[in-house]
Amino acid sequence: MPTQAYWRTREYDIMAAMQREARRGFIPATVFPVDKDTVTGSTMVASGFRVYGFVVPPGGQVLLKLDFHKPAWVNVRWVDQWGEYRPGMMIKPGEPEALYINQGKKTVAVYAIVDDPGQWATETDPFTLTAKRSFDAAHLDTQGVTVNQGIWNTAPESYWLSAAHP
Repeated sequence: MPTQAYWRTREYDIMAAMQREARRGFIPATVFPVDKDTVTGSTMVASGFRVYGFVVPPGGQVLLKLDFHKPAWVNVRWVDQWGEYRPGMMIKPGEPEALYINQGKKTVAVYAIVDDPGQWATETDPFTLTAKRSFDAAHLDTQGVTVNQGIWNTAPESYWLSAAHP
């Protein structure tokens, strides 16, 4: 009987191989608008990702809620610029929600990944991502911290970015 490890390495599934390769290395990011609480969007072809960057002050919180008519097919997660989990990054199991609390003493840039492995969210059938911030992002002193143009997935099979672990 095939195991989970077998299905991850099965190379003759060309679509799975394309998605795995698209999830490696550099993944483009978009700055979440500071003057808006909600954006609509679609995921990128092949990877099934859309990444949004946030600048969060010390003690600041950002709660994300992802709304899509197929909620079991999508999720949202927090990562740093290297695609890694950091303290204060939490998800709500079974729900497309994620909370980040900056527990440090410095302003930081963090990234929310909308993960749609089935690539259901398209331009004609978009998702809606709502960000509830505990601070006024439009008037935030970023202290020189900026959102990068993308994140670097240093561990393509990591829990946070792997399609095998929704």
